[in-house]
Amino acid sequence: MYRLLIVDDEELIVQGLAQLIESANDLELEIQLAYSAFEALDIFNRMKIDIVLSDIRMPGMSGLALQQEINRLWPHAFVIFLTGHDDFNYLHTASRNNSFNYILKTEDDNIIVDTIRNAVQMLENKFERERLVLQANAYMNEALPMLQKEWLTDLLSGEEKDADRLARRMAELKIPLNAAQPVLLMLGRVEDRELKSQDETMLGFSLHTVVNELLSPSLQLFSCMYERGNLIWLIQPRLDSGKPDRNSDMDSSWKHAAILISLSLEEIQAACKKHLGLKVSLLAGTTPVHFHDCSPSFGRLKRIFNFEYGLHKEVLLLESQLSLSTERESDSDASFQSLIGRIHRLETYLETSQREPFFLLFSELVLRAEEHANDHIKLQMYYAVVPIFFTFLNKPLDKSSTELDIDLGKLTQLSAHNTWEEAMDYLAKVAESIFDYSQSNVAELELKVIATIKRYIEENLAGDLSLTRIGEVVGFNPSYLSRLYKQLTGEGLFEYITEVRLNKAKQLLKNPLLKVHEISMELGFESAAYFTKFFKRATNLTPSEYRELPQ
Repeated sequence: MYRLLIVDDEELIVQGLAQLIESANDLELEIQLAYSAFEALDIFNRMKIDIVLSDIRMPGMSGLALQQEINRLWPHAFVIFLTGHDDFNYLHTASRNNSFNYILKTEDDNIIVDTIRNAVQMLENKFERERLVLQANAYMNEALPMLQKEWLTDLLSGEEKDADRLARRMAELKIPLNAAQPVLLMLGRVEDRELKSQDETMLGFSLHTVVNELLSPSLQLFSCMYERGNLIWLIQPRLDSGKPDRNSDMDSSWKHAAILISLSLEEIQAACKKHLGLKVSLLAGTTPVHFHDCSPSFGRLKRIFNFEYGLHKEVLLLESQLSLSTERESDSDASFQSLIGRIHRLETYLETSQREPFFLLFSELVLRAEEHANDHIKLQMYYAVVPIFFTFLNKPLDKSSTELDIDLGKLTQLSAHNTWEEAMDYLAKVAESIFDYSQSNVAELELKVIATIKRYIEENLAGDLSLTRIGEVVGFNPSYLSRLYKQLTGEGLFEYITEVRLNKAKQLLKNPLLKVHEISMELGFESAAYFTKFFKRATNLTPSEYRELPQ
């Protein structure tokens, strides 16, 4: 929703223009009124204004001087001048500034409304596609590290499977790797667990710098911290683009890359300890894997690193030297472990009330666990899912809300269920309860917001009823508030304000002791004349004529 500011030193003109524009049903504008250029500037200092409809000749400060100040305070505002025939000599000055138009004071009302419509359309078209792309690129560069980490998380959890999308996303996110070639994986771990979060992050970045310094001359690397103090590198050999891609050259390059990494592990560890006082462990993959196979490969290496060697400090491991039992781990088990890594998605779906995606992923987890006739796998899956419900159990419930009926004993103990199927059914019912609870709470909150808005309007008819102020009362953005109110009630917010004012006016007019100008003030109208126009437009009667009707 756009804001329109009407500026004129003649009160009747300001109110008449406001009434005219409010009557245009297709224009959804928040209208602000100012009776001098100084009042207009005060409004500009308090809120964003999109369109200004202003007289040129005003005492104290002219419309042209106001326009110059507007360009300084909010250069995107569109200024429309109301002018007389003898004001054309001023328009040359005004036309030097952008976003400018003018209307003759003698023009028909429809011309004024059409000019406002054109201004709204110009505002909506102002940000052209090329400019938006440039701006989006600027924002993307700022958010690039976060977006790269999000991409890597999706890749390692098995969600980045489409080859075309993979290549496109890597190019967009400036990942310095070739999507068509495989990668070697390497994991690193900062051993000092007493470090504070920010220190661990900084030292993790230092480890990243040491590795890049030693390996990047010959290898292309992309690294990211996937957990606190834990990093992963995706590595490819630097291939000479001028040479043909012969298989023998490729094989030789990959072998050289694997050897270089394995020979550099000790040097990386020593450099971190000597120059940073940092104890690190490293695990290097020796078999290149394609991007769509990164998830199971990462899951296997991570499990080895964290569980089989998690208690060992300052270890240096090569994938090719791992035990036979580890090497023989089934692909299906590794794939299930990568699926377990996507459980954070379940929590996101639960928090954002996305019921269908939640149960699609949950059903996939259940099915994959059942494919493994292995109680250990089922146990792991159950206790990986249960913690996502705790966020909701720990939330303070509103006294008027329906409490979640969840048996903590059954939720936290797999043994409390007679069968695996019964346990899964119970988890699904818990999720359904949370979705229902969230939905009912949203509905209750919306009803409370509408009730608060209506109460504020009814109690402040003579006060500030702008969208900005009402938004402050309920804690919503004005534009969002306007859309939400219409969506929930089926009528516009200003329509409701008009209805309340009209009903209150009819009620007050029944009291013969109250004068029309007193009623107009109590209802928030700037003058009795403006109130009279409002009332007649709504009822086809003046306030005096309405009073004469038989009660």
